[in-house]
Amino acid sequence: MRTIKYLVVHCTATPHNTTIASIMNYWKTVLGWKNPGYHYMIKADGEIVNTFPIEQISNGVAGFNSVSIHIAYIGGIDAKGKAVDNRTPAQVASQIKLLKELKARFPNAEIKGHRDFPNVKKECPCFDVKTWLKTITLLIALCICLTGCKVSRNSQSDKNSSYKSETTTEKAEEKATTSKESDAWRLGNAYKVKGYTLFDFVGKINTDGSLEGSASSAIYSSQEQNHSEEKQSSKEQTKILKRTVKETKLVTKQVTITKTVAKTVTQNIPWWVWFAGAVAIVTALFLQPQSLIVKLKNLIK
Repeated sequence: MRTIKYLVVHCTATPHNTTIASIMNYWKTVLGWKNPGYHYMIKADGEIVNTFPIEQISNGVAGFNSVSIHIAYIGGIDAKGKAVDNRTPAQVASQIKLLKELKARFPNAEIKGHRDFPNVKKECPCFDVKTWLKTITLLIALCICLTGCKVSRNSQSDKNSSYKSETTTEKAEEKATTSKESDAWRLGNAYKVKGYTLFDFVGKINTDGSLEGSASSAIYSSQEQNHSEEKQSSKEQTKILKRTVKETKLVTKQVTITKTVAKTVTQNIPWWVWFAGAVAIVTALFLQPQSLIVKLKNLIK
């Protein structure tokens, strides 16, 4: 296999409905070419036709054919014969597919348009290949990103559904075993049912709160009274906790305010005021120590 440096993109500069046979006949009879111009041609419906073996040299770009593989889409002009990028979506998809396959086979090959080569005055392939390749790269990255986000959302949704299902099941079981309206509920390692506390109970709790099974021993107690006492104790503990939290917040707020005021006062007093105050205190201590001590004692009292 020859060394491939370029994968060259072309257009046939013909209407979409032009047949491959007529194009190849034009090369042979009118231009007098022995070999076709392209190795591949892509029809308007996206069909890829291998018109010449890639092991052989075709007549795509003068001076670069020995190191190139040429790919053309049928089209490239409008009804007036003016150059235009009129590739169909099927042709674009086939171009991407074919270039991807050839790039995998020839990783060092550069993808270029016919007009990107030196001394070429044609507009072929009637679009900027470099810009198109960048656009394709961005679209592929976006698709991968969106696919990843969708998978992530689906996974999160499955987790949420699973968690919701588990939570619902747990709540149903809790309602059957701990509801106030039930005939029985579990307390610690024992079951309470209709005034009795059952120990080492073996059996099941029905959805209506009733028990089916047996216990090693039972002690009669007032179910409603115990439940009421437990509820009242819980309320009192909650009130105490709330009051403690409130008092703690109040103390914390007061400390914060005190610190803020002290900091503000300290920052706003000029240095000379501090100096004058210090001098006044030292003078008072030396001149009238006894009277100052008395005043301080009276102030403390």
